[in-house]
Amino acid sequence: TSCIKCVEGNRQITAALLEQKFDKIFFTGSPYVGKIIAEAAAKTLTPVVLELGGKSPCIVDKTANIAVSAQRVAWGALMSAG
Repeated sequence: TSCIKCVEGNRQITAALLEQKFDKIFFTGSPYVGKIIAEAAAKTLTPVVLELGGKSPCIVDKTANIAVSAQRVAWGALMSAG
């Protein structure tokens, strides 16, 4: 089985989460917190994906229509590009 859990929180929440064991960590947020997450993950060799400064994180799973998903993700990323 697979599980995706999205968690929002402050520094205390982040610190508590980083004490847990994960198969992979995806993080969207500031470079400052990204460095903290990367350092903690390195201690256990946990793979990490960091989207630093991003504004539109998304998850596309195996049930998604890829063509529709790609159009919607691109629209969301580019809608305020000028």
